Amino acid sequence: MIAATALTFAACDKGPEKGPASLTATPEGLTFVSTDNTPQTVTVKAENVEWDFTIPDAAKEWLKAERNDVGLSVTVTDNTTIDSRNSEIKIKPVNNTSVSPATVLVSQGGTSDLYSIEVDKTELTFAGENNEPQEITVTTEGGLTWTCAMDPIGKTWVTTEVKENKIIVTVADNPKYEDRSGKLTVTPAVEGIDPVTVTITQTESTIDPYVRVDKENIDLAWNDTAPRVVTVESFGAGWTTSLYNPDEPDGGIDWFVVETNNDAGTITVTARRNVNPKERVGHIIITPTIATIDPVTVVVTQGPGEEGLLTTLTGDLEFPAEMLNGYARLEIQKDQPEYQDYTDLTIQLYSEGLPVDEESGNWDGTGTGGHIEIILHSERLEGDEYNYLPSTTFNVDDFEGSDENGFYYHYPTVQAGVLLTFPMERKAQTWYTYYEDGKVKDEAPITGGNMTVTREGEGEGAVYTIEFNFEDDAHNKLTGTFKRAFSKVVVRDNAM
Repeated sequence: MIAATALTFAACDKGPEKGPASLTATPEGLTFVSTDNTPQTVTVKAENVEWDFTIPDAAKEWLKAERNDVGLSVTVTDNTTIDSRNSEIKIKPVNNTSVSPATVLVSQGGTSDLYSIEVDKTELTFAGENNEPQEITVTTEGGLTWTCAMDPIGKTWVTTEVKENKIIVTVADNPKYEDRSGKLTVTPAVEGIDPVTVTITQTESTIDPYVRVDKENIDLAWNDTAPRVVTVESFGAGWTTSLYNPDEPDGGIDWFVVETNNDAGTITVTARRNVNPKERVGHIIITPTIATIDPVTVVVTQGPGEEGLLTTLTGDLEFPAEMLNGYARLEIQKDQPEYQDYTDLTIQLYSEGLPVDEESGNWDGTGTGGHIEIILHSERLEGDEYNYLPSTTFNVDDFEGSDENGFYYHYPTVQAGVLLTFPMERKAQTWYTYYEDGKVKDEAPITGGNMTVTREGEGEGAVYTIEFNFEDDAHNKLTGTFKRAFSKVVVRDNAM
């Protein structure tokens, strides 16, 4: 009976009854800075349930947690990137699907938290002109470095110089009667840190408008053709140029030309040679676009040409193509006297517009074009074949003197052009002439330079390349290239 009673009491003793299960975690979020963090604690309260925790695989390299007496001790590694990072710790019940898990959000800032940059002023104002430089002080934290730059428009009038933590700002005088502004940007060397800007403003100019030049007189020798540059400085006004002839107020000026460059503020003056025995003067008038500013005059004076100049050319000349490609005649004098160690030759080149007697080489009639007759002396040509022009360089020269046998010439030589006065006045030796409707428009004696001949082939069909590098008595350059066979080759017996 006693044993049965004991079993009855044992069957009725079921122990204390369990309450409802629950799981909470506090706080629900943790925030860490980028570096030098201490562990933070998450308190986990579990009622009638076991628990465990998980961290996403993507965060395991930087986020760690360990269980302690109250819950979890959470640590993070240093974040060396500029960007912040975020993850979570999931606290889950074990073998109990009726209890909801708890989530703790974890965020860590990027390295931008370490850096800062600021300027002591965000606006600078300058007067229109005569400004002293102004300074901007840049303050940073975290060893942050930086650069600065003006916007494209501001760069044209603002200059910056960096000295340690200061930016020295200098502005040019304002050339306009209106305010202007630009932006100076200070950019950190670390991406993700916002740049700072400084607005630079300059008020309008207060200077009265003007136009002035660096020289008001240009004096030239008769043969001075080197360009001269006049610098024009202007403010608040544009300008134009015109030419004035004080000797002929109603006429123009044809002996010098000007090239105007308003953007560069220059006027380039180039004169032709003065072949007349008289000084000449021309004016360059610089007229401002504002009527209240007086015009400026630059006086150009050129001295008289040398006495006795025969040329009428006023500048260098490239032989006209129609002359070089027109009628070409080579005349050779054979059977020179035994005492003469050179051979006389003549080249005549005519423009197609000039009628020519092919046998005599004389021009006859009315036409327009260029003509040059070149008197040559080469080394003596021997043998039966005289019908060629030697390949060599012929220097322009005159005869050296005379003896009992007559004139003596250097060779190889182009005989210089002269004007003979006996028994009548006439052009002799080597001259260039340009005709217009049968009348002489320009003429020039060849008095300097040389002529280089290269021959390919033999006889009358030989092809010649002749490079002309002549000068006249005013030192004008007469140049051109003849490259073909002569239209006519004539060999004449010596008349002496």
